Amino acid sequence: MNTGSKYNIHRWVAPTLKVLNAKEKAQGGKVINPRNAYAEWNLEAELYAYGKRLNEEFDSDLLMQAFTDRSYVIKEELKQKELGINIEMKDNRDLAKLGEKFMKEYIQLYLEAVLPKLPMQGIAGILEHLMSEELLAHVSNHLGAKDVILASEYPVTPTILATNLKAVIGCLLESSGEEQTAHFIRDFIVAQLQGQDVNDYWHIEDPWGMLVGLTKQELEPRLIGEVGRNTLLACYRVGIYANKELISTDDKERPEQPKKFEDELQGLLDVDLCQTLQELATSLAVDLSTVGKRLKTMGMIQKQCYWVPYELNLRDIERLFLTYVLLLERQKRKGFLHRIVTGDEKWIHYDNPKRRNKRHDKVILLHDNARPHFVKPVKTYLGTLKWDVLPHPPYSPDIAPSDYHLFQSMAHGLTDQKFTSYEDCQKWVDLWTSSKDKEFFQRGIRLFAREIVESFGESVTIAKEMAAREGLKQIFGTEDHMYPINFQLNGIPKPDSQVRYQITAS
Repeated sequence: MNTGSKYNIHRWVAPTLKVLNAKEKAQGGKVINPRNAYAEWNLEAELYAYGKRLNEEFDSDLLMQAFTDRSYVIKEELKQKELGINIEMKDNRDLAKLGEKFMKEYIQLYLEAVLPKLPMQGIAGILEHLMSEELLAHVSNHLGAKDVILASEYPVTPTILATNLKAVIGCLLESSGEEQTAHFIRDFIVAQLQGQDVNDYWHIEDPWGMLVGLTKQELEPRLIGEVGRNTLLACYRVGIYANKELISTDDKERPEQPKKFEDELQGLLDVDLCQTLQELATSLAVDLSTVGKRLKTMGMIQKQCYWVPYELNLRDIERLFLTYVLLLERQKRKGFLHRIVTGDEKWIHYDNPKRRNKRHDKVILLHDNARPHFVKPVKTYLGTLKWDVLPHPPYSPDIAPSDYHLFQSMAHGLTDQKFTSYEDCQKWVDLWTSSKDKEFFQRGIRLFAREIVESFGESVTIAKEMAAREGLKQIFGTEDHMYPINFQLNGIPKPDSQVRYQITAS
């Protein structure tokens, strides 16, 4: 090889790495070995560093047991049987049960002291979240337990991580006592509530009914502000009044929790809301169940072939209010449905016949808020035509005539149809379109006002529920995000004692 120039080496780096990666993949992928598989591994030093890192005093033998998973013990027993030796080993199951019991009792008492007005259903919901395998595995992983745990499989599973954290708490309980363990749980487990909303873990089926029952007053939901051309979006909020006094509004937004996968998925939906699960899974190189679960987590459902949020955020609801009310008022002042021209990117055949000379009304264009409809060239072209473009609220295929009328009817006609070429498809569309009379298309436009009214009512209901939830948070004392507070723990019970903890919050 000529090394006279640096380029003679650099040009072969990428091809060489490509070949090496291909060979590695053909052999089953890269094998990741746990740290305890290396000769320089020192488990005692790792456990000592773990305790010092957490500033806790652990019994060394118990801590060793806490980091020994049952799967590792079974694996070692099989090896010992082959070698004809028998060395007794203890796994972390007993410590995990002890830690889980203490953690569950303490967290419940802590929540009862911090949130005395919150019903037991709410306490149970938060407790279930804090005791969940996902959260405990998250904490255990960030405490550095992943590379120290002795297990038969690597990387370790969330179940093993969660069991390890419970065992560590049990070990600390035996080593340092209950008060020190309570501080540990508060600092590492309860601290996960910072910045969280109680409504994320306690789903109230009927928040409005519960609010009415708790206040024992006649409540009245109202739209706050005026409706008009110059009205700001912020004016369209729902307020709950009792005895002519405003007690709650729906103007609080939940904190965003962006994730890379969700961002990529949302990016695909921004391009085309009508993609199928299979198309989304193929684009992201994942299986259908992964996409389905993530869409459910994001609060997206399919509505008339479109992926839309089933719980709109405050800004979307306000935009819905503004759009619906303005459209209804405009129709009431002067009917405009007969002047609407609408379309969608799904249209295969488009025909724009020339209007008769006796009609001089300005054309009104109705199309949804897809990105291609709002790019600068489209806006410029529509400006040259001097067409009036109707506003369209976000995620609202239910008020687009092409979606709720035309495409629904076309979908029924496409049942059991098979096309072998583009010409066959175009021929079918032409025949189907020509088979529809003028009344068919007029009926879809006339339904526009009804769809607006129904969607408006649904949006008001959602906003009313959001306001009720905010009112309940004020009553239960959870209107602010939950933060761990200072406390004193008294009345420490002995093992198997029935004495409850006494927590004084400050």
